[in-house]
Amino acid sequence: MLTGISLATAASRLWIAYDSSKVTLNKDSVKVSSGTRLTGPSDNIVDYFRSQKLRWENRGYDTVGRGISEAVSFAHVAEAAGSAIFQKLADMTHIVSQYWDPQTSTDEKEPLAAAFSSTIDEIERAIDNARYDDLNLISDNGGTPLRRVSLDAVFPTTTLDISFNSSDIVDVAALRAIDISAPDKDTVMAAVEAQQQRGGSYLAKASGYVTSLESHYKLVQNKIQQNARFDDVISHDGEAKRYEQYIQASINNQTTIAMIAQSNMVVTGVLGLLRNNPVGK
Repeated sequence: MLTGISLATAASRLWIAYDSSKVTLNKDSVKVSSGTRLTGPSDNIVDYFRSQKLRWENRGYDTVGRGISEAVSFAHVAEAAGSAIFQKLADMTHIVSQYWDPQTSTDEKEPLAAAFSSTIDEIERAIDNARYDDLNLISDNGGTPLRRVSLDAVFPTTTLDISFNSSDIVDVAALRAIDISAPDKDTVMAAVEAQQQRGGSYLAKASGYVTSLESHYKLVQNKIQQNARFDDVISHDGEAKRYEQYIQASINNQTTIAMIAQSNMVVTGVLGLLRNNPVGK
């Protein structure tokens, strides 16, 4: 024995040290190239799983965000249809006012009555054409939502139901029952305004859904950004620090290789001595 331990034991320990330094070097190399200090639970188990939780949340929020974005398009179609119908109902009140204006002649009333009837036809077509993915948006859904939208990835029960009821839907049959030439102007106007209130209720709800969904979409995007920034803080060290660790790991690895080489030289020298001076000669 040349030292307190045998050469075989020393060599074995050097190889163990070499393997360990190689693993550390590889891990630090990955950290330098990826820009992260967390490559697995062994780096920091608390921070690693905290980072994984944030990334899991963001995957969920990304799904929620896509759902809300699609619902915004849905609500925009409803809002546009509701706005068009409300405007046509406003046109009908204007037609009634013109029809009953003392300055309107009998000859002028006939085209106004025709315009009144034609506007009802336009409203009916607008209601029939207010569709999204073949779903009629202007209909009494009887309490069942036309669309249920998830608003939170962490609390899945947080939802927004898009729905309308009978008081929001213009009654085309009631409009057709109105006789613009009836003796009582106030009765005619009241009947039109009653349907206009329904149309206004639908439009207000549709616009409210658009505003609410767009606000929630912004909240979800903000949450994704906040989580990403927090994850970045948890997962990343400064670039200089990571590079310093990589350089140190590289030095340790090179030092171990040099020691193994020196160890091999010692063993080779001893074997050479034994060959040149055989035992017993």
